Amino acid sequence: MNLFYSETQIAEWREVFALPEVQSNGTSVFRGQSADWNLQPSLVRTLKDLEEPPELWLSDEYLLLKEFKRRAHLYQQDLPRDDDIVSWLALMQHHGTPTRLLDFSYSFFVACYFAFANSNAAVFSISDGWLRSAGTQIARGPKSEIRLREEELKTQYLHANRFLADVHLHHRGGGPGFDDLSKGVLMLEPERQIERLAIQQGLFLMPLNLHLPFLKNMDHNAASIESVSDDWKRSTKSYVKKIVFSKEARMEGLCALKNMNITGESLFPGIDGFARSLVHTVLAS
Repeated sequence: MNLFYSETQIAEWREVFALPEVQSNGTSVFRGQSADWNLQPSLVRTLKDLEEPPELWLSDEYLLLKEFKRRAHLYQQDLPRDDDIVSWLALMQHHGTPTRLLDFSYSFFVACYFAFANSNAAVFSISDGWLRSAGTQIARGPKSEIRLREEELKTQYLHANRFLADVHLHHRGGGPGFDDLSKGVLMLEPERQIERLAIQQGLFLMPLNLHLPFLKNMDHNAASIESVSDDWKRSTKSYVKKIVFSKEARMEGLCALKNMNITGESLFPGIDGFARSLVHTVLAS
């Protein structure tokens, strides 16, 4: 992991504008959260909190999906295709069900908003090009010649749906056979865009192996891309960066985001967003 992971400390807000990820717009994807947390899907965190045995995790995921699909029509008529599991998981996550999907954004400043909800704030930055290429290699194999971004994302999306369908078919009854599951992280944009995701310039990263830590899954991405090309290794010193903010930088950042109109009211549609925004917009004044 150390070959592609680094940490950066931000003492003052103005320092963010010198970050390569901010200067080179569109070259990274970002996630804001507490600096004390590891990158971890909500499903894994929930199952650990419930002390659920690991041999039941995939069965639990299948049962959550099955029950949501069975009853979602009672609350919403416009639903994904039955075989579009990624869109179903995105919808579930949108409405509060824990899933294996991890929320990211193409916007550094949107990620900062979510980071600053925590007193110890951090933003994870992952190289967009490296992530797409590595995910495509995992989905298609080391001889993949895809070059267009649209094709890379579609390839990973199709692979994610096939992978999830296969995992749920073979592990819906539980059992210890999860050690042989594929490893890696896929970069996903749901075919059916959710309003909140569009507003937040969002996307999802999906670990293939729930039983490995997220960055251990990303080790497989690093091995996959470096096995076919040394260009990525020469182009950057790290592909995953944790940007940690001091308390002073966080408070300065809250005021700056408010001036950019990046608030709960702008990022979440409806009265829910307005209500979420009050703490930051009033107390950061």
